Amino acid sequence: MAEIRIRANSINTNINRKRLKVKETKEVSPKYRNRSLEKRAFRFKRIFTVLTIFIIASFGYFNLQKRKQLNNKRYEYNTLMNEVISKQLKKDRLNAKLENAIDLNRIQRYALEELGMVYANNDKEVANDNGN
Repeated sequence: MAEIRIRANSINTNINRKRLKVKETKEVSPKYRNRSLEKRAFRFKRIFTVLTIFIIASFGYFNLQKRKQLNNKRYEYNTLMNEVISKQLKKDRLNAKLENAIDLNRIQRYALEELGMVYANNDKEVANDNGN
């Protein structure tokens, strides 16, 4: 058997030496470069597609919300217009009823027959009950 002896006073003198780093990368081959570029392009396309879908979906959502608000406003407008029309019809009915309630012929007949009123003369003389 071989004996291995370790020196007790061994000092590392390699501290100030420059270390050589050897990289074993696949970047050397053009096939690897093409594959990495394809991966980057695919990631970009995927991110771009997701963002585009998100933007389109958000525009669609806001469009639906605005349509809903517009339909609610239309419904409110139509309801208010129906109320306005019904109020106008009620007003017209009440005006017609009021005009029918004031019958000038009936008032004239009542004044002449019941109250004993007479028409004034053309001379605008009014007869007094005292006989003057």
